[in-house]
This record gives sequence, C-alpha cells and structure tokens, in this order.
Amino acid sequence: MKKIKMIMALMCVMLFTLSACGSSAGTNATVTEAPVETPEADEPQDGVLSVFEAVGLDGKNYDQTVLEGHKITMINVWGTFCGPCIKEMPYLGDFSREYDSSDFQIIGIICDAADREMKPIESALADARDIISDTKADYLHLLPSESLTERVLYYADAVPLTFFVNEKGEQVGDGYVGSRDKKSWKKIINELLESVK
Repeated sequence: MKKIKMIMALMCVMLFTLSACGSSAGTNATVTEAPVETPEADEPQDGVLSVFEAVGLDGKNYDQTVLEGHKITMINVWGTFCGPCIKEMPYLGDFSREYDSSDFQIIGIICDAADREMKPIESALADARDIISDTKADYLHLLPSESLTERVLYYADAVPLTFFVNEKGEQVGDGYVGSRDKKSWKKIINELLESVK
C-alpha cells in the first residue's frame, strides 16, 4: 500500500512538471496590474502592458510602442530552468515566422534573466541565447524590468505563462498557465485573430 501511494505521488509530480514549472499548471489565468505604488498617476492604467520599459536580449530598449502595428501580441513568460517552456518554443518560433506580422507577433519575457535589482544575470542570458538558438524561437525576448515585474511577473505563479494583448496593451482573451501543443496554440491564436477582425 505504501509503495502504491509513493508511485501515485511520483506520477502526480511528473504530470505537473510536464505542463508547467510552478503552480496552477494547465489553467487559464487573467493577468492584472499590480497596484501602482509610485506617487505619479500620469501613466495610463487601462491595460496590462499599456506602459512598460524593458531591455531586450538584443541589448536594445523597448516600451509599449513595440505592440503597435500588430493586432495581437502573444506574451510568453518563460524560464531557462523550465522544460515545458523550452518544449513549446519551437512551435512559437514557427508561429512568429508563419503569421503576418501586422496580425500577430510573439514577445518572450525571460523570467530568470535578472536579479532582484533588475541587473542581468550573465549565466541566465547565455543559457537563454543557447535555448533560443536551439529552438529557433527567434522572436523578441525581454529581460525583467521594474514595470514588467509590477504588471506581469508579480502574478506569474508558474511558467510558462502566456497571454495576449492588443496594440494598446490590453489583454485579449484568456491567459494560460502551462505549455500547449502546436495544434492547441494555433487554434487559440486563430480564434483570437478572428475575434479582432
């Protein structure tokens, strides 16, 4: 009996690990903004990513204007330590090349690429570059920043965490915790694109 319980517990852990790294695996999620703790109230608060600043893995600075000109942007929060994240990245790379960029783009956020002071972690950056090269997930990848932490990473109990935004940074449709196969993502993406026509 003890042996059966141990095997059952091990199977549960394995199933959980296959779909997500963290908690709430395989569920839908809504990403919401963290309360703004700064005294300035000049920033618009109408969307998850309506205002943000971050540095890309390419060393360039990015902000919310990267969303402009794309009906839907898939935001995929991933970690270099996360097997399920890496497993789905080849599909995401395919999508970034298959869809018309005026309709759809993908942006990755590498959750473990910076420390608490938002300084890049060189070993994680090297790992991320290798993973991106191996999986051909050659779309834009952002490093954690204060604004991305407040608006997205604060709410990420598990990775991969994926959600979609429009050109204004407003969330469109559901958010998803856990990895999906190529067919499932394609269905979700096509339905979202159909809904914004």
